[in-house]
Order: sequence, then structure tokens, then C-alpha cells
Amino acid sequence: MPKIGVSITFLASEKISFKGAIFSGDIDGLLKEPQEPSENGSYAAKKPATVNFQFRKMPQKKNIIGHRVSALRQEQGLTQAMLAARCGMLGWDVAENVVTKIETQIRCVTDLELLCLAQALNVEPDRLLPPPQEIKKTVISSFRGMASGSSGA
Repeated sequence: MPKIGVSITFLASEKISFKGAIFSGDIDGLLKEPQEPSENGSYAAKKPATVNFQFRKMPQKKNIIGHRVSALRQEQGLTQAMLAARCGMLGWDVAENVVTKIETQIRCVTDLELLCLAQALNVEPDRLLPPPQEIKKTVISSFRGMASGSSGA
């Protein structure tokens, strides 16, 4: 997955927070006051700490059924929790946040999960797939999107 690196320097007394960032590094040692004097007998001054963050770009789509699952669920007046409960009654122990990830296309869906979702929504499995005339276009555009991503896997 592509990353954007950012280095930030701040003093120990400053408070910072970033949403959507992944912190890397250990600042505990940098922020502690020295307990012992240096070789010449003086105490070191506080040094600014440098923290590295990586902001991740949105990954490519991981499934092609998410928006159809969402549309069918909403047409039937179901919440994501209700759809997850219906899937649970069929034997797939799925949480509401997994349904969210499927609908937003950031989670892959197995063939068995596709069948379970179709059953929970009371539709034929092909209703979750693109219409026959759009299958070729969907396949080509999906694989092109993967090839232009970071790993293509």
C-alpha cells in the first residue's frame, strides 16, 4: 500500500494528535529527563523529539458487490447490524463493522460469504454481481486498478 511519510519535531511539553496516521518509532526514551549527569558533570538540555508518521492512501476496491449489498439492504429497510444478525443465523458469525467494510469495498468477500449475504438479503446470488453486459468491463477495470496499486496482489 502506498505511504506518505512525514517527520515532525516537537518538544516534550507539546501535545499532538493525528487522525488516520500510523505512528512509527519509540519516543519514550527521547522524552525522559536524564537521571545522571553527563561526563563533564552537567545535565543535558531537553532535546526535541522527532516522530515519524505514515499517512496511508485509500486502498483500491477489494470487492465488486459492496455497493449492491448496501443498496439491497437499504431497500429492505435493514440496518447493517440486522444484516449481520441474519448472516449469523445462517452460521456466519459476522460483526456489523465487517458489513460496513464489505459495503465500502475495503474487505474481500469469499464465494461462501457472497452466498450467505445473498441468502440473508433474500435474493439470488447473481443480484449481487454486475449485470452480464458489464462483467467484462468490471473485470478489466478491477485488474487495471490492482496493477496500478502498490502490490497488484
